[in-house]
Amino acid sequence: MSTHHYERYTVRFSCDGLPDVVALLDETPSQITGGDGGWQVTSREHRIGLTQWRGNDPVRLSIPILFDSSIGWITDQADAMRNLQLMSRPPTINHGEPPILNVVGDGIRYPTSKGEDQDWVVENLQWGTNVMKRIEHFRQDVVVNLIEYIDEDRVAFANIDLPSISPKRKKHHHHHHHHKKHQTGWPKWYLVKPGDTLPKIAAHFYHDSSMWPRIARANGIRDPRNIQFEVYIKIPAP
Repeated sequence: MSTHHYERYTVRFSCDGLPDVVALLDETPSQITGGDGGWQVTSREHRIGLTQWRGNDPVRLSIPILFDSSIGWITDQADAMRNLQLMSRPPTINHGEPPILNVVGDGIRYPTSKGEDQDWVVENLQWGTNVMKRIEHFRQDVVVNLIEYIDEDRVAFANIDLPSISPKRKKHHHHHHHHKKHQTGWPKWYLVKPGDTLPKIAAHFYHDSSMWPRIARANGIRDPRNIQFEVYIKIPAP
């Protein structure tokens, strides 16, 4: 069959430092999760649970693909599989983060407003059982599970000991970090612990528990006595 016939059924994964990986889109449609809603219910004893908006989870995109050597212009499928695995792992030099990917394919529904310009990172690869490894033919299926990469928030949260910013973003991160040295230290970030309330947190940072609404507004919190534990909240300037 001609190259043109297959072109609309392929997907291309690209990142810095590795060759592009091109594979066939498998028959199963891509699955999209996350990104919508963001509402959670906090249970309260003897009362109706409190509905609070906590924010959206990042979008997850699962793409089933097939490496198949019957496509003449997709050359060495074994090399393509190895390159896909490298795209999901930290680099061997400097032990940085796994690379950031761009995904292009006519058969893919892009779940964010950025479309083909959306950045992704690999959550995991699920290798399937549709396998053929003969001298004249090679086939292997895999589901590529991706997570939406949002760089702006990572840079903003860099002062709360997130993993190191990837080499692709180091210049931006260095400028941000240098600029922070000349700020007064606001806003701050606080990890909420069991037993915390917004008045208690306000008393710690502002020495005035009545200033808790300032923190509530900055984080979209409606009930100061019912806040989620083990998450960071923003403490704005007094």
